[in-house]
Amino acid sequence: MFDKPRFIISFILGNQPQSRTLEHDSETLAPVEAEALVKQTFPELKGASMTDVQVQKRIKLNRPGFSRHLASSLRNVFQTLPVTAD
Repeated sequence: MFDKPRFIISFILGNQPQSRTLEHDSETLAPVEAEALVKQTFPELKGASMTDVQVQKRIKLNRPGFSRHLASSLRNVFQTLPVTAD
């Protein structure tokens, strides 16, 4: 799917939640580093004042029975689970 680790960077800008996705060579990314990378990568955010910067690492799911389209896979799993009464 992807070679470099991918991260979702979420932040507040002008009282509005925003997020950007980027790749980075490191396995981890601190919020301060993420903010600097976002400002460097996306020119429209170069001088932006961001708050509440959060980082989530995207992981590649490669398990048998789950397709790359996780939402549809989960829907199929939930539709096929047996219902039991308490």
